[in-house]
Amino acid sequence: MRHQSAGVVQTGGLTSRRRTSYNCLLSAPSLEPEASRHITGQYQVRVPGHPDKALLPLGFCRECGQEYLVVAKVGRDDTLAFVSRRDVDASGGDSVTGYLYVSSGRYPWRAQLTGSQSSKEFQEKMVAKGDKAHAGFKPVIWLKKVPENFVCTMRVRYDGEAYAKGFPLIDIGHHIHTLTFSEKATTLTIRKDVEKIALEAPLFALNTWHDVAIELKKGTLTLTIDGKKHRFNSANIDMTGQSQIDFKAIDLGTCQIDDVKLWKGIVGGA
Repeated sequence: MRHQSAGVVQTGGLTSRRRTSYNCLLSAPSLEPEASRHITGQYQVRVPGHPDKALLPLGFCRECGQEYLVVAKVGRDDTLAFVSRRDVDASGGDSVTGYLYVSSGRYPWRAQLTGSQSSKEFQEKMVAKGDKAHAGFKPVIWLKKVPENFVCTMRVRYDGEAYAKGFPLIDIGHHIHTLTFSEKATTLTIRKDVEKIALEAPLFALNTWHDVAIELKKGTLTLTIDGKKHRFNSANIDMTGQSQIDFKAIDLGTCQIDDVKLWKGIVGGA
C-alpha cells in the first residue's frame, strides 16, 4: 500500500459498554487497505475462508469516536506481530498493550491548527488607541520551542480575498527571517530591513493547501513549496536566541497548518 501509516498509539478511555465489532488483519504485521478489509459483528478470530488473516476487536474513543484496534504487541521468530486482546477498557497501554491505528491515506491523522483573531474587546481597545496594526485582526499561529537549527515540514493554507502588503507571512524567529507571499513574488526580509531577497518562485497561492518545508542553519535558509525549492544564502541568517515560528494571515482571513513535523539540526552537520 502506498503511503501506509500504522502504529501503536495510546489513547485515554476507550468505551467498554459499546458493542464490539471486529476488523480484518493480515498475518501480522502487514494490514489490508480499508476498501478490502473484512468486517463482522460476530465473534470470530479468523476471516472465514482465510485462516491466515486474523480479526481484531475495535475500540472507540469516548471523546472523538475514532476507532482503534485493541491489540498486544508480540515477537514471533524475530518478527513483530499484533494480536487480539480482551482488555478493551485499558486506557493507558504500555510497551506491549496499546491501540493500533491504521490508514492507507497520505494524511491519515489530523492535527489541524486554525489561527484566530484577537477578541473583539481587544481589537476595539487597540483601535481606540490608534494602533490598528497591533489590534489582532490577522489570525496568527505560533510554533514554540523551535531549535536554532531545524527542519520543519507541514501543510499550510492561507485564505482571503486578496493578498495584502506584506501578508500573509511566515516569521522564522520574531521579525528575524520574514517570508512574505504575494501573487508574483516570495520575499525573505531579514531583521526588518537589514536585507531583502525577492523571488519569482516558489510562489504561495491563497485559498489552497501547500506542502511546505523549511530548513534553517546559520547562513542558509531553504524553502520548499509543493516540491519547488530555493536556498537563501546570507551571513545574516541566524536563529541564535530565537525559538518560534509565526504564521500570520490577512486581515479577517484565515490561516491553518497541519501535519507538522519538526527535527533538530546538528551544527556542523552536512
